[in-house]
Amino acid sequence: MAMNSHIRRCSRCIIPETVPGITFDEAGVCSLCCAYVAPHKSREEMELRGLIEESRIPTNQYDCVVPLSGGRDSSFVLYMAVKRYGLRVLAVNYDNEFQTDQTPVNIENACRCLGVELLRVRSRWNIASKITRASVRGALPYGLGAITDDMCAACAFGYISAAYRAAEHYRTPLILWGHASVEHTDRMLKTLAVKHRRLTRREKLLNFEYYKAQAYGLLQRCEFPVPGNRVLSRKRVRLKNETIREIRLFDYLSWDREEIKRTIIGELGWQKPAGYVSTWRTDCKLHELMNYCWLREFGCTKDCFGHCNMINAGQMSRSEALEQEEQMAVACERGAQQVLREDLNLTEAELAPIMSRAEPATD
Repeated sequence: MAMNSHIRRCSRCIIPETVPGITFDEAGVCSLCCAYVAPHKSREEMELRGLIEESRIPTNQYDCVVPLSGGRDSSFVLYMAVKRYGLRVLAVNYDNEFQTDQTPVNIENACRCLGVELLRVRSRWNIASKITRASVRGALPYGLGAITDDMCAACAFGYISAAYRAAEHYRTPLILWGHASVEHTDRMLKTLAVKHRRLTRREKLLNFEYYKAQAYGLLQRCEFPVPGNRVLSRKRVRLKNETIREIRLFDYLSWDREEIKRTIIGELGWQKPAGYVSTWRTDCKLHELMNYCWLREFGCTKDCFGHCNMINAGQMSRSEALEQEEQMAVACERGAQQVLREDLNLTEAELAPIMSRAEPATD
C-alpha cells in the first residue's frame, strides 16, 4: 500500500494532515512539534549507582532482573546492567507467542555474549494467542480502530507478571526496565482527537468473542499469578513488594538512538528481522498489524508519532523518518496479512473487510 504523495505533512516532522485534530502554523509546523517539550533525565546517574549499590545482596543469586523482549532498548539495558554496572543479571523473556523469527536469536546471542542466565516464560496453553485472536475477531465488525484497542492486552499483563514473579521467586531486589520517554506516544495522542473505536457496553454484552477474550484473560492470570501485588486490570499490575525496587534506566541515562544501535549490533550481534524497515519494535509481529491499522485509519503508522518525538529530540532526521514511513507503508500490509492468516488463523471472509478498508479521506 503506497502512501498518498499529495497529503500535506508537517515541515518539521512527517505527521500528515489526515491525523484528527492536527493543525499547522504559518510555517507548516504541526501542533505536536509546536507543543514538543524535550525529554530530560529526571535523575542523575550517580543516584542510579547509589540505588544499585543499595540493592546488592551478596548472598543472593542475582542482583537484578532485566525483562528482555529482544528489542533494541531491552537489549541495551541488559548490556549496560552487566558491562557498566557489573550486575549479576537474570534475563526474563515473556514469549507472547508473536515473536519474530529473529527475536529468540537476538535474545540468545545477547545472553551468551554477556554470560547472563535466561528465564523464558510462555503459556503452556498458548493463552496469549487465544486472547489476541478473540479480541481481534470480536472487534472485526467495528473497524480497524477497534482492532487496535485491545491487541496488546495479553502481552501487557504477561511481561509484567513474568518479571515480578521472577524477582519474587529469586528474591531479587531490583528490576531494570528499558522504557524510554522519547518513544512514548500516548500522551501526545491525548492532545489530539486520535481516538480508536471502542466497543460499547451493549456491543460487548452481545459479543461472544469478547467473552472468550475475558475468559482467556482470567486463565492467564491463573497461570501466571502475581501474589502480593495489585492486579489493576487484565493489562496492568502494580508491584507492592517493598523489598523490590523498579528502575527505568533511561530516567537516569540519556536515550541515544545511534549509541543503542551501535552497541547492541556491535557488541551483542543483534540484528533486525529480515524485511523489517526499522530497528524499532522488531520483537513482535503484531506491531506491523498495529501500524497497518493506523495507516488505514489515520493516514500514518503509529511509529510516525514516535518519529515526531525523535526528530524533535535530534535523534532522527526528517528525511530518514519519511523514508522509513514510506517503506513501512508497503511492508506493514504484507506483515499484517501474514499475522492475520498464519498467527491468528483468520478466514478469508474475516480478512476481507480488514484488508479492503478505504484510504483516509483528504480535503
